[in-house]
Amino acid sequence: MDQQLKAKAGLGRSLTVSALTAAAAGAVLLIPLPFLGVPLSFIALVMGVAHLRSSSQYRRPAWAAVVIASVTLVAALVLAMTLLAVRTEPTTTTPRQPVPVRTAPSASENSRG
Repeated sequence: MDQQLKAKAGLGRSLTVSALTAAAAGAVLLIPLPFLGVPLSFIALVMGVAHLRSSSQYRRPAWAAVVIASVTLVAALVLAMTLLAVRTEPTTTTPRQPVPVRTAPSASENSRG
């Protein structure tokens, strides 16, 4: 029985450490590789919340994982909205008048003149 409790406690600790590691990796990878940072943060958030709901041990690292993952996801959302809001073209464009094209006089017109 005692060995089962130790194994369960070790599993809870490894889940918390994994969630904290995934949250930190997601935060670090958010700028250079957002397609990896965002899923890692989401996984860390789910793991941290699952650990907080299921166990009363190792709550501080689990809360740290949840907070880091949440901040990372909010930062990703803000960055995405900023990138969508910024446009490279001006919002008001002035219509351009067509420029008439002048052709060079042909050889037959030069001989007439």
